[in-house]
Amino acid sequence: MLGAAPQTLLGGVLESLRVWTPLAVWLGFIALASGTVGAQENSDAWLRAFLSSWFPGLFEDVEATGFRVLSFLLRKASHLFVYAVLGLTATWALCLRSGDSGREERGRIPAVVLLLGAVVALADESHQWALAFRTGSLGDALLDVLGVGLGSRLASHLWRPPCGQRTAEHRLLHHKPPTLLV
Repeated sequence: MLGAAPQTLLGGVLESLRVWTPLAVWLGFIALASGTVGAQENSDAWLRAFLSSWFPGLFEDVEATGFRVLSFLLRKASHLFVYAVLGLTATWALCLRSGDSGREERGRIPAVVLLLGAVVALADESHQWALAFRTGSLGDALLDVLGVGLGSRLASHLWRPPCGQRTAEHRLLHHKPPTLLV
């Protein structure tokens, strides 16, 4: 009986790591991209290299209007994508954490995910605003929150059964994280 407590503690720690690590890693990625790594000069450089290798001569002039438009669209799409992944990972973690909690607690998950996304987006844009080589934007923060909402919504369609709608039979047969439907 004395050996059960450490094993339970270790199991709890491992379970917490399984649940929260993807979200923590993605938050770290967002923090990294908020600095020099995500600066327009850096992303334009790799975009230019990619385009010149696939489409030689198309965007030789970096100041070409087509390149600037493509760069702008890619940067805005990356806001949606990066924050949609945040919405996915946060929803996944909170769904696993809520387990068989009551309907009221599970019903709060989308609001909690949106609130988390708004806080992270505002922190991200504030950080960028404080850096000399970056510009923070309220429009980008709103795009980020939209991405979080889309990611959270997508999470409810990717994993079966949806968060909080597990049956007793499913809990007995499949005591593991939700699986991605392909």
